[in-house]
Amino acid sequence: MNLAFLLQRAGRVDANRPALIHGTTVTATYGALCRDAAALAGVLGTRLGLAPGHVSAW
Repeated sequence: MNLAFLLQRAGRVDANRPALIHGTTVTATYGALCRDAAALAGVLGTRLGLAPGHVSAW
């Protein structure tokens, strides 16, 4: 298991559960966080040619 797998599972099983909270405000659910991570992965794949297993650093 890795972080990507756990996030994907949480997005599927607990999509409406709070994932990020700032003070008393829910800023993202697991479903939204999973969707955003998948969108970012898609952009990294199409624009930079990255694929699962590739390593990148910011």
